[in-house]
Amino acid sequence: ELLALGERIGNVNTGLSEGTIRSQLKTRTYLSSPSINLEEAACMDQEADSCIICQDDYKSKEKIAALDCGHEYHAVCLKKWLRLKNVCPICKSEALNTERMDV
Repeated sequence: ELLALGERIGNVNTGLSEGTIRSQLKTRTYLSSPSINLEEAACMDQEADSCIICQDDYKSKEKIAALDCGHEYHAVCLKKWLRLKNVCPICKSEALNTERMDV
């Protein structure tokens, strides 16, 4: 019965349009931090220097994009993700508030 229901409903697109992504997404240029010692590294959030979507480390001067929740990813990776789903890959909150009006 569930399979039949799924076929009747079809795929539900929860992604965003390219225009919405372009107007709402906040980006910045990543600047690598100077070398830190092991003690400092142990205290820092290790995910802060890598993109959870592609699993690659950020490199200096790459474009990084931030969601409304504050989580950051490679801008290219995040744009692809947002075309499919408007949720944060880490915390699952709404990625970009599309009802927000800039005044």
